[in-house]
Amino acid sequence: MKFIKLLLALYMICGISLITYIVNDTPLAIAKSNKLPYNMRKPVKDINRLAKRFEHYKKKGDYNKMKSCLDTAKRSWREIEKNQKKYPGTYPEVEKAKAAIAQMETNVSSSGKKKTAWDSKAKDDKAKNASAAKEWENRFKEFYYGSNRPSFYNGTYSIKEFAHQQKLYNEISALMREYEGVGSPGKDTLERSNNFKTLERSLVEYSKYKKESENRIFEKILRLFKQFKQRMSKGLPIQRRNAKYAKKELTRIRAENSKYNVLSKAKIDEVEGQLNSLLNRSDKKRKDKAKNTFMEPDKYSGKDVKKIKSKAESILKKMVANSKTLRTVIIRKDWEQLSEWKWTDTSKSARYFHVYRQLKAQIAAKVKDEVRLYFVYIFQDKKRGKYGPLYGHILDYYHLIAEKNVDIKR
Repeated sequence: MKFIKLLLALYMICGISLITYIVNDTPLAIAKSNKLPYNMRKPVKDINRLAKRFEHYKKKGDYNKMKSCLDTAKRSWREIEKNQKKYPGTYPEVEKAKAAIAQMETNVSSSGKKKTAWDSKAKDDKAKNASAAKEWENRFKEFYYGSNRPSFYNGTYSIKEFAHQQKLYNEISALMREYEGVGSPGKDTLERSNNFKTLERSLVEYSKYKKESENRIFEKILRLFKQFKQRMSKGLPIQRRNAKYAKKELTRIRAENSKYNVLSKAKIDEVEGQLNSLLNRSDKKRKDKAKNTFMEPDKYSGKDVKKIKSKAESILKKMVANSKTLRTVIIRKDWEQLSEWKWTDTSKSARYFHVYRQLKAQIAAKVKDEVRLYFVYIFQDKKRGKYGPLYGHILDYYHLIAEKNVDIKR
């Protein structure tokens, strides 16, 4: 019984709901009440949301996003139109959505015209930019390849090369200033070129290159200065051949710089001043040492002593022009016997056994305003049991001796 009553109650509730739907939600009822049908609510809501988003993109000037919002809103509007046939009538929400789409169409049309004009201008600007980039590319291209390509990454030892690189730097800098002065047309295009990037980077590297090149050009002399100071710290004078080389190198630098004018004259004068100071100190040491220098004892007393001394003096005269011999001594008591295997010629295809003997002579000679001590080696070759003619050579260094010490016998 209770179950029957429950079914009856449920039937009554469903019946009331059905009647309510028939009365309120039929197309005719909805049209009379002006209530927005359920099937139209989502499309209207989407259009309102797209209208707000449209305004956001309008402020940003994003034409493509504006057009996308309008196209999506139109798809929602087609859905509304389809439902309007089923639910005829006038709905405020639909009218508002229709007005929003109309406004979006107006704005898109206006923005489209602007975009077309802008696109046309952008196209013209791009063409002008490309033309300007090509023109400047051709001007910069001169420095991209060959001998005109700058090399500012490693310093050079050559004054001529340094002058060439400095000339390139000045020309490229002037061209770059001109390019920047007219607003750097086509810069985006040029900056995609590795050659142009290398050119810009090289200008930054030049100051380092210049300093390194100046150091390298004077490197040989400065290295000699270091050696000079080390010898003098040990109480030794500067070796003459090194002093001569330093003077020759400095003369070469000054002569080349007078042609290209890339090094500071003050820098050259500074280095020359250092060299003269070191050489003056060395000369003073050598002269002080000369006061305490004496000749070796004359030890050889063989029958051929005069002949040997005469040969040694002739060798000196031949090697040192304008020399005046003051005294000659032979500093060994007897000949030193020697032998060795030697090549017959530079092809080194055959050898022979060389037997010879030698003596060492010391000669005091006046050259210009100083008295020098030279060492001369005298040789005799032995062939078939007999000694041949005398010959010899002079050592390439000498010592100074006070003239009053020459005749002092020890």
